[in-house]
Amino acid sequence: MLQVLQGVNAIRKRPGMYVGDTDDGAGYHHLLWEVVSNVCDQISAGECTQVEIDLNADHSISIHDNGPGFRDLLWQGTPLLTLCLSQLHDTPSLTGHTPHDHAGIHGVGLMPVAALSRWFSIVTVREGVARAIRLEQGVIVQAESRRPSNQASGTVVSFLPDSAIFGAEQTWNSGLIAKRLQELAALLCGAKWQLRDLRTRCFFSALGLQDLLRNGAHCNDEMSVLAGKFSIAEQTCRGEWVLATKRYGNAVTEGFANWLACNEGTHVVAFQIALKACLQDHFAPHRLDAFLAKCSAVVRVELFDPQYHGPTKSRLACPRLQPPLIEAMTESIQRQLMMQPDWLALALARLGLQ
Repeated sequence: MLQVLQGVNAIRKRPGMYVGDTDDGAGYHHLLWEVVSNVCDQISAGECTQVEIDLNADHSISIHDNGPGFRDLLWQGTPLLTLCLSQLHDTPSLTGHTPHDHAGIHGVGLMPVAALSRWFSIVTVREGVARAIRLEQGVIVQAESRRPSNQASGTVVSFLPDSAIFGAEQTWNSGLIAKRLQELAALLCGAKWQLRDLRTRCFFSALGLQDLLRNGAHCNDEMSVLAGKFSIAEQTCRGEWVLATKRYGNAVTEGFANWLACNEGTHVVAFQIALKACLQDHFAPHRLDAFLAKCSAVVRVELFDPQYHGPTKSRLACPRLQPPLIEAMTESIQRQLMMQPDWLALALARLGLQ
C-alpha cells in the first residue's frame, strides 16, 4: 500500500533525502550549513558583517548574526518566520539581493533543520521589534511572539540535532567547521566570523581569494599574485579571480559558484580559455603549456540564478553565459597584465622558464 508522507513526517521518515547521510556526520553538519547559507545571503547583499557560532556544552549550536532580521510580513496569511519553519520553500531571506544559493544537493531551507532537531528556536530583531518561535522535532510548541526591543537588529538561531535521527554519539566537529569558516571568510571578504567552544577562533579576510589561494597551499608567500574582477551586467553576473605560479607540484584551479565549491564547469573553463588567450602572444606553444602547468588559480562567479549539471552542484552548467564570461575574463586578465607589466617576467624567472 502506498503511504503518502507530508511535511515533518516525511522529513523525519527519510532524513537522508533532505540533509544527506545521517551516520557519517555529513547530515549532522548540513543542519548548520543550511543556517549559514541564509547568513551568506545577507553578507552578499551587504546587510551583515559579523557572525558568531557557539558550540554549546549540551551539544546544541547557536548562530548569531548582525543582519537585518527576518522580514515582518505575512505570506498568504501566515507570518514569514512561521512559514519558513513549517513549509518547504525556496524563498530568499532578503529581497533584491544577488544570489540565493542553498548548501549543495540538500538545500531546502530551515524547515528540515527544525524537523530534525530535538528543539529549534529563533529570536530575530528588526526595526525595534523582537520576534521568537520555538519548535520541537519540527512541531511548533511556542507560537511566534512579538515584543518591543531596543536591541540592534540581528538573528539568533539555536538548535540541538535529534539523537533519535543522528544517534547519540555524533557531535560537532570544530575543526571541520573552522575550515569552512576560513573558506567563507575569504569568499565573502570583509565579514567577521567567530567560532566559540572551549576557545574562540576568529576568521577574517582582507584579501579575499588571495588568502584562499595561499591557505590552500597552492602557492607560497614569495610568489607574486595577479588578481582581478569582472562583471556582465545583462547576465546579472559578476566575479573575481586570483592567479599565482607554483614552483613544485601540480597546479590547481579551484572554482566557486557564489559561496559553494564548484571546481568544474562554465566558469572554470571560461577562465582557462581566457588565460590562455591572454598569454599566447608571450610564449611559443610548448612553453605556454609548461607555464600554465605551474599556474594555480581560484575563480569565483556570483550568479543570481546559477544552473548546475546534476543535483550535487559540483559542476556549473550555464552554456549561454560562457561566451560573455570568456570576454569579460579576457578583458580583466589583460587589464591586470598591463597594470603589472613585470609580473610575467618575475614569474618566469622564479620558475626557471625565462
